[in-house]
Amino acid sequence: MDVVVQSIHSRLYLATDGTWVKLNARPATFSDPVQAITVCIQRGLRYVRLVSDAGVQDKERYVYPFGEDPAIKAERKRLRRQLAEHRRLSQERRILLARMDAMQAEAKEKRKAMPFLKPKKPVDGE
Repeated sequence: MDVVVQSIHSRLYLATDGTWVKLNARPATFSDPVQAITVCIQRGLRYVRLVSDAGVQDKERYVYPFGEDPAIKAERKRLRRQLAEHRRLSQERRILLARMDAMQAEAKEKRKAMPFLKPKKPVDGE
């Protein structure tokens, strides 16, 4: 499997001399991903992806060895939004429960304040 190194930002490919070129300008090819990652580490390249079957439509495969995978970024963003919404709803729930407790306590105090009226006992003879 031949692997080439592609810049995430410019979409250009790494050439053997260390420059960035288009795919038709014959970029450096590596026989396996480990060699490609080793070259990236040696040259300090971090914002890259490894591409196998480069130029073959619907067969290209991408590996992001140093992160920056757009699918993972999108998922992380979605999870952060959901977490923020969960926190907001939890806070709202706590506020509502506190209000309900206060209303129940108020109703209890009102019931205590009302005298309990006992019905008058009929007097014998009435």
